[in-house]
Amino acid sequence: MLASGVVGLLTGDRRFDRLSFCRQEAEAPYRLSHHPFASLRLRGVDGWVGFAFFAVQKWVEGGPAPPRLCASAFSSLCPPLCLCASVVLGRAGENSKFKPLMTRIACLFIPLFQLAARLRAEPELAGEAVVVCEGNGSAARVVGASRPARKSGVRSGMSLAQARGILPSLIARGHDASCEASAHEALVETATGLSPRIEDAAPDVVFADVSGMERLFEGTSGEHDMGQAAIVAAEALDLPARVGIAGNKLAARVAARMPDSPKIVAAGEETRFLAPLPLTHLHLERRLMDTLRRWGVRTLGDFARLPADRTASRLGPAGANAHRAARGIDSSPLTPHHPPPTFHEGMELEWPVVTVDPLLYALRQSLERTRK
Repeated sequence: MLASGVVGLLTGDRRFDRLSFCRQEAEAPYRLSHHPFASLRLRGVDGWVGFAFFAVQKWVEGGPAPPRLCASAFSSLCPPLCLCASVVLGRAGENSKFKPLMTRIACLFIPLFQLAARLRAEPELAGEAVVVCEGNGSAARVVGASRPARKSGVRSGMSLAQARGILPSLIARGHDASCEASAHEALVETATGLSPRIEDAAPDVVFADVSGMERLFEGTSGEHDMGQAAIVAAEALDLPARVGIAGNKLAARVAARMPDSPKIVAAGEETRFLAPLPLTHLHLERRLMDTLRRWGVRTLGDFARLPADRTASRLGPAGANAHRAARGIDSSPLTPHHPPPTFHEGMELEWPVVTVDPLLYALRQSLERTRK
């Protein structure tokens, strides 16, 4: 029996060493690299020998040991062994490099998504005064304007006639669902380069669980380097992405909308980050927004300082949820998304195809974007 414990440990065959591990990750105080087990039970004399070899091995490696030792299974038979085991495993745990992993969420956001999708499909329009419109005729409204157009005074919400009255040379393009679908797939592809666990939240927003991924980047600014790498990857796909990283989806989404991208919110600093920002970042209902303004609430910090119980009684469930969000609390989980292994590219032409050259040009542009 003594020999079987040694043979089982060396060969890795648990039929001999009788080391019974019970995976209970809920009891584990930290994550483990090789042994995600929460308890260890030994049965028989051969189990003692196996445990001794296991403890010495962990002491030599300096790696993490199982966090909870169920000593009741053998303490009555060999108390000295129990005491020695606790000392050895405690020393191994102190030298472990593996610490608790905080949840970190990255948000990839495309500003003026409809315009960005159109410019991606027609790169020759870069640097021009361009607007994307919804509707036809006199009902056409601007939903996105390029920087040269905005500098001239063109704003979203204007009618196309008003915009052209300000800038007669304005180039107008219609809403293109094919271009936007292609741009969205490129955004999802960029997010999958950060983490296999992503959430497809909106056409212009994708979340990624990047917990621990900063270790793949050298130096102390791992998350910043990771965000910068995502921006570069998006630019290679002709997308002007912004990146925000925080401890939950809400703070990450707000951080991604900041102009200084990538924006990193340190763990536990979500409330302080949100405090000086205006209420518009919460996308509240108009009635709730008007009520808060009458109360003199202008920023998320003002809202967060209101008593939670009185806010819930006066504003109801919607107000209570908004108050939690203003305090940086967001318990919504990340919903994993698995994109289909297909590729789509396309664009809607503004004119009928009467010769083959325009068609070949459009096909060449679509194939070029697919190749990227």
